Amino acid sequence: MITTVTLNPAIDKTLYIDDFTVNSINRVKRIKETQSGKGINVSRLLQRFGIPCCCTGFMAGEKGRQIHESLCLLNIKSDFIWVEGEVRTNIKIADIKNNTFTDINETGFNVKEYEIEQLIEKVKELSWKSRIIIMSGSIPGNVPEDIYSTLIKHIRQEKDIPVILDTSGQFLRYGAEARPDILKPNIHELEELTGVKCFNKHDVIQVCRSLNKKGIKIVIVTMGEAGAVAVTDTSVYEVNAPKVQVMSTVGAGDCFLGGFCYGIYNGFDMENALKMAASCASAKVTMEGTEIPEKNELLKFITDIEVKEYNI
Repeated sequence: MITTVTLNPAIDKTLYIDDFTVNSINRVKRIKETQSGKGINVSRLLQRFGIPCCCTGFMAGEKGRQIHESLCLLNIKSDFIWVEGEVRTNIKIADIKNNTFTDINETGFNVKEYEIEQLIEKVKELSWKSRIIIMSGSIPGNVPEDIYSTLIKHIRQEKDIPVILDTSGQFLRYGAEARPDILKPNIHELEELTGVKCFNKHDVIQVCRSLNKKGIKIVIVTMGEAGAVAVTDTSVYEVNAPKVQVMSTVGAGDCFLGGFCYGIYNGFDMENALKMAASCASAKVTMEGTEIPEKNELLKFITDIEVKEYNI
């Protein structure tokens, strides 16, 4: 089983507007709503391939009930800590004419201290049943910024399994200090984490190597149309991105991570795990909204992906 941790789930509401203009009235062409949250997105992708998954984290309100029920219908285990309040709604503005995407994300519900302790115990319990644990996304406003670091340390005390972290800002900085096995920032998050501006892939590789030296086994950096780079203690992998018509970039990183986890769960080597990851991400950006593509769509770019490996 793979466990995903989503501390701040959401309903993604995508507004499609033709030529979005600031300080003006904009007419919405159509609306698309999707139940979301980064870890939940990863679990939904893995479900497409029949991988047993469990979603945990915090959940609240009527929107939370809808997310819970949808996961159960997909045969994904839903084992959240329920709190007061309501799941946030994130607004995504998709400009059809200019092909731009703007995110407006709410903060989310508040969480009590004892509920944080319940979450820690839940994650410790699930670690014994899991082969991989994935922690991803933002956190509610009043949860300590080092929550991911705390969870990683508790998992380490329970069981030696791969822990993957995909978040941003202070949550990423604190979480990286706990040395997850795999870190998956995008290039902007990597620059924010390290304070180093990356002008090319060589810069990205050097920054990733500095994180390897701090004890993070694999650092994977997604770079949109420029593909991705993965760096380990011994090797560098450069992943190309096939040219596709981009309909929405929302959720592409989650699909990349889900595809990669599918690969390592099934014993793929790095090259083939990264090909799976890139194919899943490419399929996602060709779709509107934040829904996960079907299995055949996720696989269709596999032969278009090229991975180059270099020994360090």
